[in-house]
Amino acid sequence: MDEFYMNIAIECAKNGIGRVQANPLIGIVIVKDNKLIGKDFYENTDKINLIEKVILNNNIIDMQLNKSTIYITYPDFKEDTIKYIETKNFSRIVSGTLNPEVVLMSSKVAKICGLGLQVKVGILENECNNLNEIYNNQFINNRPFVHVKWCMTLDGKAASYIGNNLDITTNKCYAYSHELRNKYTAVMVGINTILRDDPTLVCKHPGGRNSYRIIVDSKLRIQMDCNVLNDAYNTPTFIAVTHNYDKVKAKILQTRGVRFIICEEINGKIDLVNLMVKLSELNIDSVLIEGGGNLIFSAVEDGIVDKVSVFIGAKIIGGKNSLSPVTGNGIDFMKSGIPLNDISIKQFGTDILIEGYI
Repeated sequence: MDEFYMNIAIECAKNGIGRVQANPLIGIVIVKDNKLIGKDFYENTDKINLIEKVILNNNIIDMQLNKSTIYITYPDFKEDTIKYIETKNFSRIVSGTLNPEVVLMSSKVAKICGLGLQVKVGILENECNNLNEIYNNQFINNRPFVHVKWCMTLDGKAASYIGNNLDITTNKCYAYSHELRNKYTAVMVGINTILRDDPTLVCKHPGGRNSYRIIVDSKLRIQMDCNVLNDAYNTPTFIAVTHNYDKVKAKILQTRGVRFIICEEINGKIDLVNLMVKLSELNIDSVLIEGGGNLIFSAVEDGIVDKVSVFIGAKIIGGKNSLSPVTGNGIDFMKSGIPLNDISIKQFGTDILIEGYI
């Protein structure tokens, strides 16, 4: 039954997607006599510890807690949480996984065991770890988790020879792509995408929230009337530039709510590794890169990409001058190509989504 209730806790944790910037997704379930008596999830706005939250929100009285079991996907037990547990009469705590601070967590688990509780760790561990790939990445790579996505036709085109890139995939893929925007703290594009497509970069997922918008624009070529500048006060909008940007233009944009990230330069382009450092300093834990082709290739080449999602529309358009989703200088030999691991494939009607990790 442990896996059954941990699955429920995992589904609870997913409610925190888009609401836990720089913190883990955590779901919790309390079970008494093999009956679920409460469940909840963590979000950044919480003012009390998660165990107290689930008890209060589900109107659970102390008598019900006697000999009950806590199922938690990802324990983040702070001292106040451990002290709170001590005031209740739980019998077991079942955890999906421990967080990357293994040494610290071991001492906390020891304290909980010292309270007389049975502790069990590793139930649906892979599923719980996958749920927190963004949070775990901060301890492994000390930079934001970077996810690249693009859409293309069966013959590998991101736009036709006249530049049209609408309706490559169906509405189901479009909806899923906005789910991704809701998941990530920031969405990033290169300046050519802004100049060519003039996107808003807002999230249209039901109940979702807009991510921070980051435009990589080394020389500040952005047009003053583009869509991403229209609501920069309401949706945090950053432009990454090098030291040689237009200072006068920047001052005007700052009056409209735009913020600037000044980065180091490599061969006339923004040093993306340095940009990731700057984003970490802004507490940005995850970035979804949506284009264009030069930025995607540079991100992969610079080794900052963790995950790739490719939406493939079931159509062929041809054209030697049609745009490719990934451009840049390219790699000379196929054997030197950057492989993907842990591949998964999903189907959305006639379209296909391929996802993998670098």
